[in-house]
Amino acid sequence: MNDITIKPITSKNISVLFQIKTILIAAFVLFLASSSICAQTGIKGYIKDSKGKPLAYATLYIKELKTGTVANENGFFEYPTRSGEYHIDFRCLGYKSESKLISVQQTYTSLDIRLNEQMIELKTVNIVASSEDPAYSIMRKAVAASYYYRMIVKAYDADIYIKGAGEVKMPNIVYKIGKSKGIDTVEYFTNESYNHIRYDYPNKYEQRVISARDNSNDSSASMVADFINASIYEPDFGGTVSPLSPSAFSFYRFKLINTFNDKGSEIHKISLIPRSKGSNVFSGDIYIVDKLWCVYNFNLKTHVQGFEFVINQMFAAVNDKTWVPINQQYNIKGSFFGVKVSWKYLASLSNYQLEINDSLEFDKLTLVDEKTEREYANALDEERKLKKRNPQSSADTTSTPKEEDKFTLSDFKKAMKAYEKEAKKKAKEPEVVSDFTMKIDSMAFKKTTQFWDSIRPIPLTVTENKRSLEFKMDSIKAIKNSDSASSAIFGKTLGGIIFGKMFFINKRLSLKYPSPLINLNFNTVEGFNLNIPVELRYTVNRDASLKIVPEIRYGFSNKVFSAAGSFYYYFNNSYYKKSYIKLQGGRKVMQFNQDEGIYPFFNSITTLLGRKNYMKIYQNDVAEIEFKTFLSDKIKIKTTIGWAERSPLFNQSNYSWIHSKDRPYTSNAPYNIEDSSTMFPTHQAFTATFKLDYHPIVKYRKVNGKKEPMLDLFPIISLEYNGGFKDILGSDVDFHRLEASIQHQIEGYRRTLNIKAFAGNTFNESQLYFTDYKHFNGSKIAVDFTNPMNSYRLLDYYTYSTQGAYCGLHINLSMKKFLLTQSFWLNITGVRESISFNYLKTEHSPHYYELGYGLENILKIFKIEAFTSFENSKYKELGIKLGISMGGAIRINRDDD
Repeated sequence: MNDITIKPITSKNISVLFQIKTILIAAFVLFLASSSICAQTGIKGYIKDSKGKPLAYATLYIKELKTGTVANENGFFEYPTRSGEYHIDFRCLGYKSESKLISVQQTYTSLDIRLNEQMIELKTVNIVASSEDPAYSIMRKAVAASYYYRMIVKAYDADIYIKGAGEVKMPNIVYKIGKSKGIDTVEYFTNESYNHIRYDYPNKYEQRVISARDNSNDSSASMVADFINASIYEPDFGGTVSPLSPSAFSFYRFKLINTFNDKGSEIHKISLIPRSKGSNVFSGDIYIVDKLWCVYNFNLKTHVQGFEFVINQMFAAVNDKTWVPINQQYNIKGSFFGVKVSWKYLASLSNYQLEINDSLEFDKLTLVDEKTEREYANALDEERKLKKRNPQSSADTTSTPKEEDKFTLSDFKKAMKAYEKEAKKKAKEPEVVSDFTMKIDSMAFKKTTQFWDSIRPIPLTVTENKRSLEFKMDSIKAIKNSDSASSAIFGKTLGGIIFGKMFFINKRLSLKYPSPLINLNFNTVEGFNLNIPVELRYTVNRDASLKIVPEIRYGFSNKVFSAAGSFYYYFNNSYYKKSYIKLQGGRKVMQFNQDEGIYPFFNSITTLLGRKNYMKIYQNDVAEIEFKTFLSDKIKIKTTIGWAERSPLFNQSNYSWIHSKDRPYTSNAPYNIEDSSTMFPTHQAFTATFKLDYHPIVKYRKVNGKKEPMLDLFPIISLEYNGGFKDILGSDVDFHRLEASIQHQIEGYRRTLNIKAFAGNTFNESQLYFTDYKHFNGSKIAVDFTNPMNSYRLLDYYTYSTQGAYCGLHINLSMKKFLLTQSFWLNITGVRESISFNYLKTEHSPHYYELGYGLENILKIFKIEAFTSFENSKYKELGIKLGISMGGAIRINRDDD
């Protein structure tokens, strides 16, 4: 640190300081004056119906500024703008739009807008027994046009203001405690952000956060962002089937409610009725502009993670042919464990600057529905054939639309798909499916109240200005005396000792101390045993870190102390490309299956309560090095080389909580159909493993300039080698094994299919012990947290372990709607049903099958399954399993990949 020199104060210094102070004061006064002028220029007022009732969330659109905003729940709007004359459209669903020329002077212009109810124009429709609702023809044209509207905008810039406001009502017990202290326990929150966004076709999206403020942690923001950053013209709209998706007719029924005229445009109001209600479909209304077949407005409802989402988007014409969303509204309601929540989000887009794709722009486009306009469609078809026979004629109907073109729906879709395919080929990075960049201005969270008042297009209500519960609870903390505070500190320290804790020594160094309760277990070899793997981590830089994990273990029955340690060096420290070198050494107590499919905690329970000791272990004095890295985005390799001295272990304890003389503990030597005696002598082994994972197809998403492969979308092909090498460092083992596998996940709107197939064989098995056999993850315990694509639900742990050839298959089909999930309430909470099939065959085993049915994602985490097993088509047993959902937030058996 540089020394600071303090100069003596002189008359000259004072004079300079006085001048600087005078300048700063003058600048500050000018700033306040300019802020005051800006704050007093604009429009404000109320939007009401003809009877004077406020119209909540009515919208207005200023044509000259290409700017829109939304009135608040009281129908009040306030929009700051410069003086001048503006053409403003006022709109509210169900009411006739009004256009006014407003002159804004040097003060706010107050307006009282009255909207009359919309006059409905119902067309005469001849209905016969076989006819369909006219809405279907309208929607077929809108679906075909959606290809066009996804591509017509080449790029755009816009400003977007997002306001989130809502409340969280605490459970009754919290309410009573707060009431006794005179505190309102309803959590109010408000967050705002003002952003500049830019979009470039087909998938580049940039967001610059100019200003933001938040008075609480808002967990719903990410869910809303899925819709704000999405388009109704895409087949997938925020994870839900869009009504403009090509597959929409399989998910929805449509009904024409009415047609009305708005400023010369004929608007069709169409009711959207899900064929089967659930969490991935909408219900509500969508408004389609006749002739253009674009969206005028929609008001749709769906369910996300058990919460009700109501979405309203208002579109406006920025030119004669292009309509863009100017206002978005989101209402979210739900409850979780007695906590009731409700959110309201409003997003207002303004200052649109569009770059239109000239090669697609048309003067007039006519779409012809082959189903309802057969004669017209046949005539167009004949015209197309004639043009093909006459090379000198104008371009055929598969060319891009220009000036006046007439297309059947099928021809238009083909033309749009061909154009889209060609555009993607010309893209700089065709393998990148999304490119998102966010930049936050350094002063974004330091803007003044005056700034927000000058740019906020949607006024805050009284409730939105309330303080959050986080601030209210400070008053409760203030009444606690020092004794209770000391008790809290003591309790926190004691809790950390008992339940484990992460200690941050400094910004780079941390110590993780695990709970001894979790690591205190019981087995028949060691009796009660304590294993505490303390973790020390040091961050070198953004891409590199170090981790040291010393492991101390003690068995209270065999009175054996074991100590081992691991050292990790991580590099290229991104979440998908994390690479490391690992050094490991010391004495470890290990399961025969190194995947450790039996959790020590659950084995302790079955052993102490049921005298069923499934876990079989041995002593391993080991020294090894492990290395994992990516050779490219498509290829990952992992290799391990090590030497070990393996020693058998024997039962030393007969203790249990429930004594049963007629149920003795099984031997620590596993039962196996190939080997009558799986116990082995002490021996040395020099072994090596090498695994290669190959992704034949890789697509990417870009986040802030960094490409991230989307590896779950395509198949993974794996090749693994395991070998033992005789006479190296006294090694007694000699074998070589190869295994190949392929795994793939196929996702749909209502189902996800996971498939894994594998096969392998051991070659030159001159000398190997049971520790070197190929083991399969089985399960005999009711609680099973293993990966379902890598384990069997009722298979014994070591019965079919083999030193020969083997093959297997895992299939899991997870469905959002099947049998029980036909129930609306189960469906919207995210519960899924699954059907599973597992197969295994080794050289010496019978054909082993498992069939299972399960309920997944219960409370977002758990699943319960019923499985039955067969050997050579002969029924074996039935079992019930409790586990973790594949889509749950908890990852089990996490390694350091």
